Amino acid sequence: MEKKEYSIVVSSLFLIAIIVCSICDVAIHNMFTWSLLAVASILFAWAILFPIMKLGRNGISWSLLVFTILLLPFLYILEKLLLVPNLFLMGACISLVSLWYIWSIYFLFRVLVKRAYMVVGIAFLLAIPLELFIHIILTRFSIENGLSSWDYLSLILLLIFSFIFIEKDLVHQKMKKLKENEKKEDSF
Repeated sequence: MEKKEYSIVVSSLFLIAIIVCSICDVAIHNMFTWSLLAVASILFAWAILFPIMKLGRNGISWSLLVFTILLLPFLYILEKLLLVPNLFLMGACISLVSLWYIWSIYFLFRVLVKRAYMVVGIAFLLAIPLELFIHIILTRFSIENGLSSWDYLSLILLLIFSFIFIEKDLVHQKMKKLKENEKKEDSF
């Protein structure tokens, strides 16, 4: 299936989901209630996925850009629909930290194209400050208290996985250099 056909099929499925949710909501409540949340979420997901559907791998950066641009308006809509105070403010704080993480990993994959293990190791390592920042934000909004034993366990596991992948990359790079040196010696 070509990208154009694929995007039409997937977009049609999203549209069908919007129509079905709207019809069910109006049939049950005689007005739009919960379906507005579903419609907003479906449109948000479609807008993020559309560049990938149209451009394939080349659309990843466009999808990230759309996600970055639409995330705060989506959070604002969620706050208004759900009537949850401070949802937008808390979500915006967490979103900014999370967007930093996502874009950092994206750029690392772009720069270190042939060193996936290193990127994954750094991703695990960068997840540690991400988790801590999110925890601080949740504490400021009185959602969580201090770090729990599960938080410490997850931080330790992230550190361990980070070291495993970085070490695997370093070993892989060392083996690669040894093979290159052997080829050079064989050519003399």
